[in-house]
Amino acid sequence: VFTFPDYSDDELLTILQDLVASRKPRFSVADPKILRIAARRLGMQRGMTGFGNARAVRNLYEQARARQASRVQALNEAGELPENGEERRAAMLRFEREDFLG
Repeated sequence: VFTFPDYSDDELLTILQDLVASRKPRFSVADPKILRIAARRLGMQRGMTGFGNARAVRNLYEQARARQASRVQALNEAGELPENGEERRAAMLRFEREDFLG
């Protein structure tokens, strides 16, 4: 059995920022504070059974990505995405608050 110390909120934030920046396609975040709040909330799970440091961050990212995809699909179906190609692409590749924070 290997026991690793839990990461600090700042370390969780760094991992989350790196995930967002390194994945393809490249996403933006509407407000950088969103990631800080998400990392802090994730850090509250420290010490709980099953908390997995970087794995927990990756799970959070994947959940946010699924929420973002559902949100963009709903906007598209409602005709609420911008018509302009560049604006449309930016809107489709942006994380909003609700994507990470529910």
